Amino acid sequence: MLPFLQSLYHAIRSTLEQPFPIEYTPCHHEIETLEYFNQSDKVLFRDLSIKINTRKQVILCFTNRCGSNWLAELLYATELMGLADEFFNTERIQADCVECGLNSLDDFVRHLPGNHSTLNKIFATKLSWDQLYFLSRTKVIPWIIPNPQFIYIVRDDVAAQALSFLVAQQTGQWKSNWNSGLNGKIELADISNEQIITAISEILFAQSKFELYFEMLKLNPCRIHYEDLLAKPEFIIARILQYLKIPAPKKMEINSAKLQLEKQRDEQSEKRLARFHRETEDRYNFLRMGSIAGSVHESVR
Repeated sequence: MLPFLQSLYHAIRSTLEQPFPIEYTPCHHEIETLEYFNQSDKVLFRDLSIKINTRKQVILCFTNRCGSNWLAELLYATELMGLADEFFNTERIQADCVECGLNSLDDFVRHLPGNHSTLNKIFATKLSWDQLYFLSRTKVIPWIIPNPQFIYIVRDDVAAQALSFLVAQQTGQWKSNWNSGLNGKIELADISNEQIITAISEILFAQSKFELYFEMLKLNPCRIHYEDLLAKPEFIIARILQYLKIPAPKKMEINSAKLQLEKQRDEQSEKRLARFHRETEDRYNFLRMGSIAGSVHESVR
């Protein structure tokens, strides 16, 4: 770990009544964000006494290619909450700080609802497990984001999720309507079974980190399965709004004009998945035994 990070974490721990209880290795979003605010003209925190100005704060917990963007769009299309996006990617933080003249992490967090919440002041953001840990470790949660409500989406077909992740890495097409600029070509034949298994392991690792967080902090998130969302979106969205205690019309409608994403899975992907299952059935089933699919928490199904 970089020396300045060690000093920073020591300072954070020494000022907290109750330090974050989970040990973990920081990932790049955390490291690069802390490096950014370590510059001479910036500070990590300016005023921790001022909380985010929202009525509700919703955190959508996700792993890559689990269907979180589709869920975020559906919730946004109800016009009852803001569009949950990856606001805490370090590139996004740094770009927004430059554009808006923000010099601290807490100022960045507080500026988000101004552009990304609805008239009823409900703000939503997506967080990967490492971003959730980072914001909790530094006490952005709960000092600045005081009462977050958690939605946790998983995909039952983790092999399909892993393949989708590898294809997105190939092409840069992380959403049907957004490319990172790579604009690569899909080469399913170049994706090996070993790569898929590695990606599955990474997804299951990330899921285990979310489960540990919920267990340690005694949280009961709203649990969503991507496959259920595809089968009965209106029902699932209604259940989420009920969980969040967001008043909704008796006949709730999803504004289709706000939906921009399209399904990216195709016949080629289906054939590659079928071959993967044929060739790795024993190994894949063994790997799945370590997953958290059978959680004891109640699922929103």
